[in-house]
Amino acid sequence: MGKSVGIGFVAENQPILLIGGPAERGTHLGQSIYLRDLFDRRDGDAPHVDLAAERKTGDFVRKLIRSGVVTACHDLSDGGLGVALAEMALAGDIGAEVTEVTGFDPIRTFFGEDQGRYLVTLNLDPQGDEIMALWREAESLGIQAPWIGNTGGTTVKLGDASAVALSDLRAAHEGWFPNYMKG
Repeated sequence: MGKSVGIGFVAENQPILLIGGPAERGTHLGQSIYLRDLFDRRDGDAPHVDLAAERKTGDFVRKLIRSGVVTACHDLSDGGLGVALAEMALAGDIGAEVTEVTGFDPIRTFFGEDQGRYLVTLNLDPQGDEIMALWREAESLGIQAPWIGNTGGTTVKLGDASAVALSDLRAAHEGWFPNYMKG
């Protein structure tokens, strides 16, 4: 029998891992929502697709879900890590903070649309033996799986940027269409 998880965060103080993709954590902005929506640009190449790497990463994530350690999972696609994190926080009504971005371009990290990446939360102690075994397995498979932050609170915070309240995110997410129709 199959097992599944939703995208919404289910508990506070759970580690958030970014599984898959390049070691740089996000590099691809060509043809992205970020460029289109903020700068009205539709240039650059689409993200590179490596089907073998995507399958390997997907198989690894499915194995983690079947094991019962994953509490929420979301693929990173349109909008990248920043949008996926906001969607997960809104779905679970639990905030999050991503802190492990030092040394990386924050725009590319949070809004790059590299293929084959997932955000997952775990019901594991981030210092425990089980998560260490997970990281060893990921490394042996050549899969990136850094711990990038934690769930909790009532805001979403990306690196050094100001935190945004879930209530403000929800109002923007749910209110855009009625506001658009009002003119």
